[in-house]
Amino acid sequence: MPGLHPRAEQLQMLLLKEEFSVTQLIQAGTLDSSVGAFLWAMMARRASVIVAAGPRLIGKSTMLHALTSFLPKDSQFVTAIGQHETFDFAKTADASKSYILVSEISDHTPHYVAGPGVDRLFHLLESGYRMGATVHADSPEEVVQTIKQYSVDVPGPVIAKGIDLIVTLYAEETASGIKRRVRSVYYVWREPKAPQEVGVRSLVSWQADRDAFTLFHSPEAWLQMADHLRCDVANLKKEMESRKRFLEGLIARGVLDYGQVLEAIRRFNS
Repeated sequence: MPGLHPRAEQLQMLLLKEEFSVTQLIQAGTLDSSVGAFLWAMMARRASVIVAAGPRLIGKSTMLHALTSFLPKDSQFVTAIGQHETFDFAKTADASKSYILVSEISDHTPHYVAGPGVDRLFHLLESGYRMGATVHADSPEEVVQTIKQYSVDVPGPVIAKGIDLIVTLYAEETASGIKRRVRSVYYVWREPKAPQEVGVRSLVSWQADRDAFTLFHSPEAWLQMADHLRCDVANLKKEMESRKRFLEGLIARGVLDYGQVLEAIRRFNS
């Protein structure tokens, strides 16, 4: 990854233990190329993302790592080192390029961010920083509850402004091994839309009976996402189709190694 902050040397140990690429995840059925294309369009604009699932070892960190390959190549990665994080990097870091990686928001181990650090993290997001984090939760409502549980007093509107996407995961044991799927992808409204002061729109859902993904189709959703990405609907559809074909081409050519996929995505973006 480019632009690693010196403190991010712990990144492999704390977060990115397995370098699965997005093409490997598509090949495994965890998501499909259309969902990948949408997530790419969002991450290319430095979307803040929470990857959530209730059970442990379901693949939250693996998914988060794969999604970081979609970020702009000039992104400067900083890893939040845990409950004793001081966020002193904010004194010198460029907020417009910095992407904060949080292995987990909880107090389960000292390596995870909890307490005042959660409040500080979300207030940094108000000033232009973006982040990728994992949370033990099965729904957007539980994500918000978990963030509030492990913070001191981070307000709902601040949470809403700090998160763009919530990706929830599903896994089950099968005869051939563990089947992992993106259960849903939610867009988080920037303005309060619910009693918890955080509202979401479901954009991607997994249909278990067909083992297939449904991407948003309503004109209103397309308009909302185009507005968020600062483009028009026609160009957004064209961009996503181009990214979809590119990902499918990588898979067809057997480009699965994380490093090779990362370089291919950078070339595509340049």
